[in-house]
Parts: sequence; structure tokens; C-alpha cells
Amino acid sequence: MNRLRFLVLALIIVMSPLSVTAKPKKKDAGPVLRADQADGDAGQVSAGEAAYTMCASCHGPEGDGQTGLAPRLNSQTFLAAVSNDFLTETIRDGRPGSNMVPWYGGLGDATLRNIVAYLRS
Repeated sequence: MNRLRFLVLALIIVMSPLSVTAKPKKKDAGPVLRADQADGDAGQVSAGEAAYTMCASCHGPEGDGQTGLAPRLNSQTFLAAVSNDFLTETIRDGRPGSNMVPWYGGLGDATLRNIVAYLRS
């Protein structure tokens, strides 16, 4: 009987801090952008959305990617890890050893910036 009381008392002591200190999870406010990950303005995002249509054939209309073909571009983890320069250079120069071909011939600097702004939006 004493052992049962001891176990019940120990359980109460162990569990009570959990109920007192448990806090609701904070809503994710999204990634914190570094200086090299600046968002574009509304005009850039809109122009980037229009230009993204050529990316959608591989990366999908929502940026979900396609297994074995193109990675997800709508991943907050990915976007938090890469700079705007990395995204711009990847679009412009492609990625050797991957399916990502260079688009430097058909896109100007402004269009590249607009696509990056759209990806960040």
C-alpha cells in the first residue's frame, strides 16, 4: 500500500510541472529573411509570376517540383537556406549535373530578379 501511495505521489509530482509549464505553440511567422534574401515589391512579384510559367513545366505551377526532374521551389526550408544570388545564378547558369538548364539566353537581369521575388512571395 505504501509503495502504491509513493508511486501515485511520484506521478503527481512528475506530471504537475508539465501542466503548469506547458505553453501553446507559437504560430510560425514564416522564415526570417537575411539581407541577401530580400523580398521584391508587388510589381516584381507580379512580373515574376508571369515569367514563372516557363519554370512551371518542370517545377510545377505551385512550385511542388517533380521527383527525379526538378526540386520543390515552394519549400520554406530551401528558401531559408539559399540567397537571392544563388537562385538568380541557378536560373541564369543552370546546375551542372542536373536537369536545370541555363536560361541566360532568354532572360534579362530584371526578369531573373522578378522570378526570385515571386519565389520568395
